[in-house]
Amino acid sequence: MKSQERWDFAQHYSMKEMIRSGVLCTISSLLGLLIHVGEISDFLISIAVIIFFALLPIIRTEIALRSKFK
Repeated sequence: MKSQERWDFAQHYSMKEMIRSGVLCTISSLLGLLIHVGEISDFLISIAVIIFFALLPIIRTEIALRSKFK
């Protein structure tokens, strides 16, 4: 929130990243329906995938902000 330009860039970029992350999460969920490791392992893998895809847009947006606005 250092400037309006940064704010607008971050909002626009993170929107695209969240959509991309949601699509990837959906694809990985569909793959999870086909591949079964075990009940507890499936649960832990699902939690890890959800956390990963929730954090991915935040991390990628921060990297893009730092590279664009040095």
